[in-house]
Amino acid sequence: MPTRHSDGMRCFSFIFETENGGVFFSSDTCTTETLAAFIQSHPNFERAYMDSTDADYPGNIHLPIGQIAQVVPVEKRGRVYMMHLNRAACAEAGRTFGFSCAAP
Repeated sequence: MPTRHSDGMRCFSFIFETENGGVFFSSDTCTTETLAAFIQSHPNFERAYMDSTDADYPGNIHLPIGQIAQVVPVEKRGRVYMMHLNRAACAEAGRTFGFSCAAP
């Protein structure tokens, strides 16, 4: 499914169906719309991988972790893996919210 990133760049999110539930994978994105739709359609999802950043400013082309936290229930955050981390502090910020990281 298409997602927004920056002007002129086509980006997508993907859903894979598994025996354990859906898996969501987002390429670069600046919106939670596709993740929120996935969680609504797959309330018992297996996991999700999200482009994320700890930088939060208007016009950001990557998705701030705080915005992801607004759409993912606390009890499901351990199944959401932050990726495309812009720096080590981003991984720590993700863990503070209860998310996992795709890389150390």
